[in-house]
Amino acid sequence: MATDEELAQFRLRFKAITADMADDDEVRMYIDDAHRVVDDDSAWREADRPIGVLYMAAHLVMMARAADTQAKQGGVQTGAVTSITVADRTVQFDTSSQETTSGSGLSQTIYGQQYLMMLRRNPVFIMRA
Repeated sequence: MATDEELAQFRLRFKAITADMADDDEVRMYIDDAHRVVDDDSAWREADRPIGVLYMAAHLVMMARAADTQAKQGGVQTGAVTSITVADRTVQFDTSSQETTSGSGLSQTIYGQQYLMMLRRNPVFIMRA
């Protein structure tokens, strides 16, 4: 279960994310989910682990928001935008460089990128298949 300290640190570090998240239970849910990812990997230095949890939680929040937006718009494609047509609203995405499940889509958010950067500086970094 996410601690009060983790909740406070998340809200302090990610004010832009939490500005519209009044419900602490929602934030705690993402922190708990992040623990499942980070705690499963023994490669983390103890000093980096708490921050890694926060960045993973922020990444999960942003991915959930992106999924919600896509569902509301009736699409599920992601990737870099390669083409936009204003009349009749056409948007095309480059899906050729999407990550496999081993990358967990971490490059899709700035928070996931930060998480990966931190993970890579820890003693054992292995992308699992």
